[in-house]
Amino acid sequence: MAVGLSVGVWDDPIEKDLESHRIPVGLFFDIDFDPTWFKFRFGATANEATLSFNEYGKSWQYEMISRSLHLAYRISGRFYDDFIFFAHTGLAFMQSELHDRNAETKIQDEGTGYIVGGGCVYSMDDFDFGIQAQAIVVESEFEEIILTSGSNQLSVIGTYKF
Repeated sequence: MAVGLSVGVWDDPIEKDLESHRIPVGLFFDIDFDPTWFKFRFGATANEATLSFNEYGKSWQYEMISRSLHLAYRISGRFYDDFIFFAHTGLAFMQSELHDRNAETKIQDEGTGYIVGGGCVYSMDDFDFGIQAQAIVVESEFEEIILTSGSNQLSVIGTYKF
């Protein structure tokens, strides 16, 4: 079993008009059962994106805050003795809030989608350090407006095995 932290270095919201506002941060647990192919990752990720546009001489700004929980099946393999490559895919549950910064109102939605990703870590005894790329994809509906509230992320990760 391992506990890990991910800190985004790049975040690209899937919805085309959204722009990343803050880097994604995540916490995860890697759970390994016997046999070795029976591995899971349970995690949580939070990120923010903004949508700004000007029309008819007026400016609008929206902010989307998304929090996700995910459970993914994970496979991994060693390369040389110190490098571990991994991939994971599974279900994601996301809760999103869309804030209208002009009117100071917010709308909430939640839904399920999927997570897919992979990466490589350098293993040093009980610690692993490396990178991971993943996509979390969930559609959210805000008063008849459907937005994809997930994102593509590249993160630096660190884990502690116990």
